[in-house]
Amino acid sequence: MIKVTQKKNIKSPLLKIVGIIFLFVLSITCVKLAFWQIDRGDEKDSIYKNYVNSLNKEAAFITKLADSYEDFTPIKIKGLFIKDKQYLLDNQVYNKKAGYDVLTPLVVSDEVVLINRGWVFNNDRTKIPDISIESISTEVRGYVYTYKNAFVLEADTFNTAWPKTIQSINHNQFKAHFDKKLKPYVIIMSDKQNESYIIREKYKTNEKLKHYMYAGQWIIFSLIGFYLCLFLIRSSFWIKEK
Repeated sequence: MIKVTQKKNIKSPLLKIVGIIFLFVLSITCVKLAFWQIDRGDEKDSIYKNYVNSLNKEAAFITKLADSYEDFTPIKIKGLFIKDKQYLLDNQVYNKKAGYDVLTPLVVSDEVVLINRGWVFNNDRTKIPDISIESISTEVRGYVYTYKNAFVLEADTFNTAWPKTIQSINHNQFKAHFDKKLKPYVIIMSDKQNESYIIREKYKTNEKLKHYMYAGQWIIFSLIGFYLCLFLIRSSFWIKEK
């Protein structure tokens, strides 16, 4: 009986030390996650403000496209649609319905840029929606946007058929489909115009508050962790004093 009691006495302080270290590390991690969410909120706030400001600016008419622009730069161009080479960006949601964003290449000054012509609904996955173009020569009003690399379960594989259904926008893959230089961004139509479909708002709301709320939750978790650390430390000293 004496030996068992000694083992318990040895293990008890050790377990408390391990518990204190674990809670401390966990609390620090929660603090870091809180600051990360705050940074994300600030980033989303900046993106949303840039987007809203771009919609209120007058689009400049461009005859020669630059190799890069800031996201949401308003722009107006004129060119020729390549109507027989279009893409359907899959899994795009509008009013809780899944559909496609229609991406059509436009030739501007002997270069190609993809135009997001809007959203189309398709309730039959076995058929491709009709995205035919009537006016090849057209003027486009919109804003520049560079799509981020999205996580997909498998990479797109292409056959010879058009239009092509895609899961993400990969300009490195797409440039092989054209004999002209493809710009590394997309111009999204900003309003109803010739050859457009349903125009979706890229950002309907400012999501900064959501991230700030998450940050508040992580801070609360960290405070609970620090409190438990102090409780274990105080209880350890109290036991020693007894």
